[in-house]
Amino acid sequence: MAAFASVSDLRILHDDEGLDETRAQLILDAVSDQIRDTLGWSVTEENDVTVTLDGPGTEELLLPTLHLTSVTSVTESGRLLVQGDDFLLYRHGMLRRVVSGFPIDWTDRPQGITVLFAHGYPADAVPPVFRAVTLDYAGKMLSNPALVPHSRTVGRVTVSYSDMRAMVPPIDDSRLDTYRLPEGF
Repeated sequence: MAAFASVSDLRILHDDEGLDETRAQLILDAVSDQIRDTLGWSVTEENDVTVTLDGPGTEELLLPTLHLTSVTSVTESGRLLVQGDDFLLYRHGMLRRVVSGFPIDWTDRPQGITVLFAHGYPADAVPPVFRAVTLDYAGKMLSNPALVPHSRTVGRVTVSYSDMRAMVPPIDDSRLDTYRLPEGF
């Protein structure tokens, strides 16, 4: 998935014309991945996502997203449901089970519900806070010379001793709290 900020954004922020673009891109990708992991969902647009979930036994089923764009199909205990007749969908990732417009409970069966859906923000509509947080963390990593992937080559064999993603510090930034999935996902 694409990083939330670009190398040119980082170059402008740090006023660094000599920026190592390869290293900068690795850092931006690693920070963006860490943000996604911290929040529990991809944030950027994904189509044809299939999840099989335990039935909650309540009227509301939460999908692993906070920006639901469409639902292609919902199957509950092997029965294909119809949007509007059997469930209602809400943009923040919730499906409400209904019959004739009245709420009823979803199954409580483990792995009882399968949903095919699309979610996330288009690349040009991702909230700006993601770019800001990515640039903040990437800038800190960029200014730390110890955070350079190391490798050793002997003959035609190269061994890498570190993964840039493993070097990203935990991202606990309150600016992202609005976009964090609830506990349990």
